[in-house]
Amino acid sequence: MQGDHWGLYPAAGAGSPYQVDTQSKDPLDFYLGSPNSPYMMLTISLITNVLVTFAVTFVIWRNAPRTEIVFGPDTPARRILACVYLTIGIVSLYALAQIGSSNTSAAHAIALTLLPLQIIYKLMTAIAGGLRHPVVLANLAIVVLHGATLVSML
Repeated sequence: MQGDHWGLYPAAGAGSPYQVDTQSKDPLDFYLGSPNSPYMMLTISLITNVLVTFAVTFVIWRNAPRTEIVFGPDTPARRILACVYLTIGIVSLYALAQIGSSNTSAAHAIALTLLPLQIIYKLMTAIAGGLRHPVVLANLAIVVLHGATLVSML
């Protein structure tokens, strides 16, 4: 198999390192595969995105205690930020669904767009917010994870 019809994405056929084990009885094997699976790191990055972005969106929209300290007062700009976070979470959830349905080419394509975009904007937050801001520190930790994921996908 050649992957997609343009030859851009790897094939997921028999013997390919990109094959997802759909016969395993363990549900985690379906997403994570073996420890050597190229989709293990991607799955971890996507699950992290979903958990973090959904939690942050919830905190911002609920105006939870201490939210103003971290994200500033409730303004349209802060709510727009919550929408951006929610979008990243939804796209990550969609990519996970693609891995789960063995459409690894789509998940790969999504990751090659989403993760570099996140790495760039999260690095830029260090310039904008300084290295002592808690959001910047969390962003930098996610940069390390997503960077490792991209390296594992190459």
